[in-house]
Amino acid sequence: MRKSLRNAGSLWRISPSDLQQKDRAALRHCSAPVKSFDIFLSHTWRTRGFWKYLSLSFHYGWMHCMIGWLVTTMTVELLFLLDILPSFWQSEVHFQDITIRYPFGGWAVSLANLVSLTAFFLAPYLPDFRRAQTCFLDVACIDQVDPEIMEQGVYGLGAFLKASAELRILWSEPYLSRLWCVFEVAAYRTANPTGKITLAPLFVEATVAALWMGSWAVPLLYMLAVRVGMTIDYAMLLAFVPLFLGVHFLRASFRAKRRLLEDLDSFTLESVQCQQDFDKKFIHSAISQWYGSPEAFADYVRGPLRQELLSSTEAGLPAAYSFLIVTPILSLGVDTMAGLIKAQPPWQPLLSQFFGYLLGIMLCWGMVLVQAGIFLCDRFAGRSRSWLMDCGQSLLVFLGFVLTAFAGVQGAVYATNGSLGASLVWFASVLVLLWLTHGGWAQVAKLKPKASFDIKDRPDKTGAATVDAV
Repeated sequence: MRKSLRNAGSLWRISPSDLQQKDRAALRHCSAPVKSFDIFLSHTWRTRGFWKYLSLSFHYGWMHCMIGWLVTTMTVELLFLLDILPSFWQSEVHFQDITIRYPFGGWAVSLANLVSLTAFFLAPYLPDFRRAQTCFLDVACIDQVDPEIMEQGVYGLGAFLKASAELRILWSEPYLSRLWCVFEVAAYRTANPTGKITLAPLFVEATVAALWMGSWAVPLLYMLAVRVGMTIDYAMLLAFVPLFLGVHFLRASFRAKRRLLEDLDSFTLESVQCQQDFDKKFIHSAISQWYGSPEAFADYVRGPLRQELLSSTEAGLPAAYSFLIVTPILSLGVDTMAGLIKAQPPWQPLLSQFFGYLLGIMLCWGMVLVQAGIFLCDRFAGRSRSWLMDCGQSLLVFLGFVLTAFAGVQGAVYATNGSLGASLVWFASVLVLLWLTHGGWAQVAKLKPKASFDIKDRPDKTGAATVDAV
């Protein structure tokens, strides 16, 4: 799998039909014989390969990004505490009637985030923390030069699907309109009744990328605003401005989510497109043989398959993605704590800042805000009549997000500056919110009885085969 992401995802960038003959021949060296696959990647070349590369890179590289950030942060802060790295200015915090001045270095903000981004691109070459996974990727596992071998590979997809432990659907808007994509879903559940089907919408990682890049600007603008003499409140407001673009992008992403639900709800086999009449007859015949009729298959897609696909996706972002998004902002908090430790204040304000500011605001409240922003963008994703009105709606959502953020921050500042006890109460409260927004509500919902669909095992129509994997 990770090999397919090397060279900036060159395997994904260009459709095989657009490649030169020599480039197609070179694809033969990208696969190796295996007896089975861990994952069968189902996708359409109608969607730009960049989005698939981005999705898989985050899925397999987020841990490298976080480890790179953590190791760099610990290293630069240790060097800062040992006076090897200098401070750039003096800042201050308040605790009750005490004002504590401390040196600020900003090294985590400056370096750790760059290392994290570098790790994102180097992840396919770095040691893997999980078991290496083999995958079926059509462009590499089906011969793209010899027409006869290619035809055998295409019409033998059932064997590839039977040999795959998981079918991962890299969903984009054109997916359910392509007949071969629909065939892969139909054939997989027939050939592999107990196999796992995972829906991986490409807009999820696109959302993560937008929020991650937006959060980079927050600490940089905040530090700039403080340096030019702005008050903390105005500095925070300026720091949040770049997130408006993220909100506008997120609303568009969640419109894609709604189209996914609409496509599943209204699916009919007649609406699916195919360029070759022979392929269309072949696929329709196979589906009728497996499911009884095209209408029965459409009912299966709209019912049990829809339920299975939606149950394989999380309601919000995974906690790992939320943490990755807030690491640039968390860097600012770590730089502040390193300066406070160097100033050697009394232990009460130091612990109050640690629990209330670093863990409470920068980490927990930051991750809660990620989910709050996603909820608002999802709730108000509907497109307005004009581009200007749509931007206005994004502005209203952005203002709602900023007000939510400010309310939490002001409460946290009041608690952190008041007493250690108040700081601990704030931290405990936001910790509960963090749990609720990252799976807690879902666990509570599971306690309630709900209807379920049973997917009946279907007879095996394909035979086993030795196949190639990336």
